[in-house]
Amino acid sequence: MSADIRNIKSIFIVAILLFFTTSSYSYDDFDECGLLLIDINKSFYALSLDEPSLETGASYYLKKQVGGIALEKFRKDPILANIDDLPYVRTKDNYVIAESVASALSDKNFKANAIIYSYDGIKTSKMNDKEIYDAYIKSGKFQTIDLEGTIFDYDEEGAGDKDVKMVWVHVKPNTISKIDTLTGTFNASYEFSLYWNNNKINTLADKVYQKAIKHDKKNIGFAFYCSYEKKQLGDLFIPDLALKNKSEEGESTTISYTLNYEPEFEDSISTTTFTKKIISSAVFQVDFNFKTFPFDKQFLKFEIENNDLSSLPISIAWDWLLPEIIQDFNSLHLMEWKKHDIGINYHTEENYIHETYHDVLEVIFVIERHFAYFIFKIILPVLLILILAWSTFWINARELESRLTVSVVCFLSLVAYTFVIDENLPKLSYLTVLDAIILLAYIFSAIPTFQSIYCFILLEKGGIKIANKFDNQFKKFVPIIFLVLVSLFFASFVSGSKNTIDTLSFFK
Repeated sequence: MSADIRNIKSIFIVAILLFFTTSSYSYDDFDECGLLLIDINKSFYALSLDEPSLETGASYYLKKQVGGIALEKFRKDPILANIDDLPYVRTKDNYVIAESVASALSDKNFKANAIIYSYDGIKTSKMNDKEIYDAYIKSGKFQTIDLEGTIFDYDEEGAGDKDVKMVWVHVKPNTISKIDTLTGTFNASYEFSLYWNNNKINTLADKVYQKAIKHDKKNIGFAFYCSYEKKQLGDLFIPDLALKNKSEEGESTTISYTLNYEPEFEDSISTTTFTKKIISSAVFQVDFNFKTFPFDKQFLKFEIENNDLSSLPISIAWDWLLPEIIQDFNSLHLMEWKKHDIGINYHTEENYIHETYHDVLEVIFVIERHFAYFIFKIILPVLLILILAWSTFWINARELESRLTVSVVCFLSLVAYTFVIDENLPKLSYLTVLDAIILLAYIFSAIPTFQSIYCFILLEKGGIKIANKFDNQFKKFVPIIFLVLVSLFFASFVSGSKNTIDTLSFFK
């Protein structure tokens, strides 16, 4: 990323921050919004305002490690959150990862989450973050490596510049409710905001600003912003970004359009920023993983993509919105779940019709299940029932009917808990941690039934001493074998799973 690009980005960030922190302002006795709209209509075709105004942006970015660090560093004071304070994401081999690339290098081997192998012949695995940043700015020749170990060579000057349409986005969930693990959905009321510069209209806004100064010298240095309706903007270029995983729209949706003009100030240039804000509610589809249920964490995602894939690729950016994302997450109230972490991720999808690739930006809210309910109301009762089933080992071998009654009743009680678990989960093709515990409990609850019958046969053939010796062996080894198997199953399910709650991180 060159110095000019960083300056433009800084100016844009300042403009947006001013947009949120200053009160509504308009010039006294001067209709700047109406004049600007007239100029837009007059110059619409001359300036091709139905097409995006392009700006020079970096062809790719390096991925920052938001998850696991952002909340840890900035939970108490998110206003100080700075993306520059976060380290780069690395692979297990310590190579750095690219973030967004689809709007830049048209190469199927270089996509979002591509691994940067080296800069100018130096492996990124041998470089610290500062060295990587300096090399990224300088770039020159760099290489990527794919999952098969194939290395691809690239040659760019600097980070690689490209004319793109930069759109900054922000998703603010006001509420998240009805996290339905059966259907893999959650409900959310949200604000979805898009921000983008329009350099063409900025030239018109500059002229309006000069007219405002002539009208009243007090207007010097003051910004203005305007609210417009969609019909007033007509065919003016507006990015068509969509929430990709939205499966069902809510009852009411409001869309507002605002224009914010910041005049030239000291070393900064003037900017005109458009904002499109959508306030709505919807049902969102996500892929839940229940392998470690009920000790699982899940990932609630808002997936954002360019909905008009036939036009110029949109470069979606998020980095300066980290404080807002942290604040939004902290303000959420959830039932049955604990807020754990946030994450930002890009992945690349292919458009087979247009034979192009495009980025999908994911804003991720990580939640952990409150597992105490399942401990106290399912697992502990199951263990108590299992212990009751094992109590038959202490009943006299002659009391076959009593022993069978206890073991069978306990087994049937365990079966009832299957229906309790089924209420919380869909019909899965794999076992969960709780499934494994219940399955082992079935087996070890059935053992006393067969053991009692065989013990009674030993009593009839060899006498009470042989029967008691057989019972004593089961008293010692059955509970131990059960605990060992449960531990092994638990460790195998939890180990290496990204869906395991951090409380059990020592198993990972």
